[in-house]
Amino acid sequence: MNGKYDLNTVMPRVLPFWQDLSERDRANLLEQAIVQRHKKGEIIHNCTGMCLGLIAVLRGNLCTCMLSEEGKEITLFPLYENDLCVFGSACVLRPVTCHAHLSAEVDTDMLLIPHAIWEDVLRRNVRVECFAHKLAGRLLSTVLSTLQQMLFYDFDTRLAIHLVRECDRTGSTRIRTTHEKIARNIGSAREVVTRMLKKFSDMGLVEVSRGAVVILDLPALRAMMPRGCE
Repeated sequence: MNGKYDLNTVMPRVLPFWQDLSERDRANLLEQAIVQRHKKGEIIHNCTGMCLGLIAVLRGNLCTCMLSEEGKEITLFPLYENDLCVFGSACVLRPVTCHAHLSAEVDTDMLLIPHAIWEDVLRRNVRVECFAHKLAGRLLSTVLSTLQQMLFYDFDTRLAIHLVRECDRTGSTRIRTTHEKIARNIGSAREVVTRMLKKFSDMGLVEVSRGAVVILDLPALRAMMPRGCE
């Protein structure tokens, strides 16, 4: 289902290495790549299946989550519009004993370059291979940062980091989110998020409304972040 998307326009926009590809590789990608539409909450893939390939978010929001045997869900890394992911197949997560999956946070359109085609391009183009390694490195760094926060930072610090980063990412002090989504993103329970947001609200740091958190004192939240997290 490529639908409203013209891949001749989409590919050069979302693939930074497009100009480095041969005419043959470009033709293969245009022929084999597909656009998939996923509904909010849909699980797209998990670490027990075959590799998906390279994905790019065209519209919406995906996330890769880990699920413990007790049912606790932790977001390892989110993917927003124009983000690329070489972990979409969860290949590198396959050795992990807990369950991991890629799911749609909202209704999402994503571009998929199937694994076989992606691997073929990697084998024959060293620049694309370097790009893939750098992208994997950035995503791994995000995962390690998530685990570091969970292991070593107090909850109020983790919440401050999340709110500041969402503010920086969206360019707005009004963050459209829910307590449940925040809890999943920082590895906690919704009730704990609600209590801490109430504390932040009493301190004059945020204002909580239905479906959104408005940041009132961004400098104060930044001051709560450990050095190196800015």
